[in-house]
Amino acid sequence: PMQLTPPPMTVLYKGRPDDPRFGDWVLTERVAPLTDNLVTVIGCPDDTGVLLNQGRAGAKNGPDSIRRHFYKMAMPMDGSIADRMALWDAGNIRPGRDIFETQRLVQQAIKTVCKDSTLVFLGGGHDFAAPVFLGAHEGLGKTLGILNVDPHLDLRPLEDGKPNSGTPFRQLLESETLTGKNY
Repeated sequence: PMQLTPPPMTVLYKGRPDDPRFGDWVLTERVAPLTDNLVTVIGCPDDTGVLLNQGRAGAKNGPDSIRRHFYKMAMPMDGSIADRMALWDAGNIRPGRDIFETQRLVQQAIKTVCKDSTLVFLGGGHDFAAPVFLGAHEGLGKTLGILNVDPHLDLRPLEDGKPNSGTPFRQLLESETLTGKNY
């Protein structure tokens, strides 16, 4: 079972009836039966990988900050989105005692969620690219590719055996889950 904390109610912005917002559409409990078009939002408020890479703290605020802004966005008034899909905000994965446990928890949650849902992952640091990709690969059981749009390739070697925000794609290439032609 996934260890999740629900999204804070402060991020679930509600619009007026004549001005619907994405926050009006968000479900905070999993829909049953599952729809064919379920989108699951899941986050992990952690910036350990950024700090291990001597980066600036603050990535751990990302998941709820993204929610706060996204859920305020207007959505089509004709219901064209809400009638065709369900948006479930599963909340945040509680970070573990260290980066290894946190990445294991993220990988397991993604493996579980992506089997029957489209996934939107809200991270802390870029180091989450590796466990999210690995979890999706395991959950879907097929070859995946990554398009990384970033000024850094994030192919640095691990330092002291620990992953960080500069290592996720090296981790994936070395695991042979991601091939060079798919990156």
